[in-house]
Amino acid sequence: MKEDFLHYVWRFKKFEFLNLITTNGHQVKIENVGNYNTGEGPDFLEAKLSIDNTHWVGSVEMHLNASDWIKHKHAEHRAYNNVILHVVWKEDVKVLDNQNNAIPCLELYDKVDLKLQNKYLSLLNSQLWIPCQEHITQVKEIKIKSWIEHLMIDRLEEKIGGLSTTLNLVNNNWEQLLFVLIAKNLGLKPNSSQMEVVARSIDVGILFKHAHNIDQVEALLFGQSGLLNDSQKDNYPITLQKEYKFLSKKYDLKKPSFINWKLLRLRPSNFPTLRISQLAAIYQSNNLMFDKFLNGSLEDFILVFKKISASEYWDDHYLFDKESKSIKKKTLGKNRINTILINAVIPIIFLYGKLRGEQKYIDKSLDLLEALPSEKNQIINKWNSLGVKSVSAFDSQALIHLKTRFCSKHRCLQCAIGNDIMTQTNKK
Repeated sequence: MKEDFLHYVWRFKKFEFLNLITTNGHQVKIENVGNYNTGEGPDFLEAKLSIDNTHWVGSVEMHLNASDWIKHKHAEHRAYNNVILHVVWKEDVKVLDNQNNAIPCLELYDKVDLKLQNKYLSLLNSQLWIPCQEHITQVKEIKIKSWIEHLMIDRLEEKIGGLSTTLNLVNNNWEQLLFVLIAKNLGLKPNSSQMEVVARSIDVGILFKHAHNIDQVEALLFGQSGLLNDSQKDNYPITLQKEYKFLSKKYDLKKPSFINWKLLRLRPSNFPTLRISQLAAIYQSNNLMFDKFLNGSLEDFILVFKKISASEYWDDHYLFDKESKSIKKKTLGKNRINTILINAVIPIIFLYGKLRGEQKYIDKSLDLLEALPSEKNQIINKWNSLGVKSVSAFDSQALIHLKTRFCSKHRCLQCAIGNDIMTQTNKK
C-alpha cells in the first residue's frame, strides 16, 4: 500500500465517517476534510473538525505508519506546527509535536471497506499494460473524453515548463526559441539533442541575413555541427568549408565541443546530414517564422514544410563523399511535419498565449491539435485495441501523457478513470 490510498479515502470520504475516535479515546467530528495539497507541507490544509466538542481549523497530515512522522522529521519544520490531526493506517508509535504535546491520531485500517482495499491493491500490483486494463470498458466514454481534455492541458503545461526555461536562456527571443524547437524535432530521438545544440550555438538572425544564399546558410549549420572537415573531397563540402571559415570568423562563432552524432540503426533518410540541409532550406525560404505561425492557419503551417527538401547534392548522397545508387529528393514526410507542429509550433503558440494572457492563442493551439490526425505509434495502437480510440493529435498526445505519467507509474488514484473504477467497486 502507498500513502496515496490514504489521501484518496480521506479526500473522498471513503471510510466510516461517523463515530470516529482518536487512538487516545477522543471523539472526532469532521466538518471539512480540507484542501488537498500537492506541494510542500501537510497533505490537507484548512481542515475543519471538532475533537471532544472543541472546534479546530488547521492541517491534516497522513502516513501509513505514525512513525513516518519521525522519519520525515516533520517536528523540525514550521509548516507542520499547524497539524490538528494525524491520520494514519496504523499507529505504531505515539507522536509528539515540537512542544512535546501528543498530536491527535486517527487510524483508518479498520474503517475502510475491504473490497475497496483489494481493488486498490489489485491496481497497484497489476502487471498489465495499464493497471485498469480489465476494467476500463466499464468506464463511460464521456468520462474518458473529459479526462483526455484535462490531460491535454496538463501535457501542454508540462511542455511549456521546459520551454519557459529555454526562452529565458535565449533572452526572450521567440524566433530563436522556435528555431531551437524546429531543429530539435527535425532529428529523431537519437539526434534530437544534438540538433538542439547546433541551433543554440548560432543566432537565428544570422541565418536570416544570409537567407538569399543557401550555401551560406548550410555552411553555418554544417560548420557548427562539426560535420565538415578538411579531408572531404567533393566540391559541395569543400565549398561549405570555405564559406564556414569566412562566416565563423566574421561572426566570431564558437563551435560546440564534440557532438556525438548517431547513425546506428537509423534509416538513411533520418541521417543528420539530411536533417541539417532541410533545416537550412526551411530558414532559407522563410523569414520571421514565429509571426507566420502565430497568425497563420494550419494549411499555412503545412505549406511551410511541405515544399522543403534537402539541397540537390543530397539527391544521391546520405553522407559526404559517399554517393548513393538511388536518386531521390529528400523531402519532409507528413509524419515528420506533424511531429514538428505538435512538439514545436503548437507548444510555442500555447506558451505565448499563457505568458501574454491572450486566450485566443491558447484556444488556437488546442484547435490545431484537434485538426491534426492522430499520431501512430505503439502506445496509440494499444489504446485503440483497448477500445479507447484516438482520432486526432489532441487525443494521441493526451493518451501518451496518460500512459507515461499515470498508468506506467500506477497513479490510479490521481486518474479520473481509476477513480471511477474505484467508485464502482465501492458501490457494489
